[in-house]
Amino acid sequence: MPVEIGIARAAGMKIYPVPPPRGDMPRELPVRLKAVLDALRDGNRLVYVHLKGPDEPGHDGDCRAKKKSIELIDEYFIQPLLREVDLEKTAVLVTSDHATPCSVRAHTGDPVPWMLSWKNIKEKIVFNESYCYENGTVIEHGWELLQYITSFIKTANL
Repeated sequence: MPVEIGIARAAGMKIYPVPPPRGDMPRELPVRLKAVLDALRDGNRLVYVHLKGPDEPGHDGDCRAKKKSIELIDEYFIQPLLREVDLEKTAVLVTSDHATPCSVRAHTGDPVPWMLSWKNIKEKIVFNESYCYENGTVIEHGWELLQYITSFIKTANL
């Protein structure tokens, strides 16, 4: 997406081009996964990935399609990524840039769940919005999340 490319350029990050999304997630997600794995193999210490999937069904008010897009991201991107990376050396943060509830059909300021997968995290949890709401660490401002994660990793990396 153009905004994300601009952010990456402004941050001095290398761009790994992939075709724009067309709605065929089972075909598109492995292409994006390959770009991420290439970036990691090239020695990049931070890789940012923007997957558009759940946003559009949220705007359409289509809860089933939104759920399906999240399931496809998990099946074709997150799970293969976790199998491919060395979690001794790589932390994987999954989150959203905003909420798009189907009931509202628009972006809202609601909190978004986030998940960190890394070697020193021993607790196994069910990752869902209810768990995150009741038990998760709340980061009030999204821009504070990366700083929180970096501090957590430095502290836990004994």
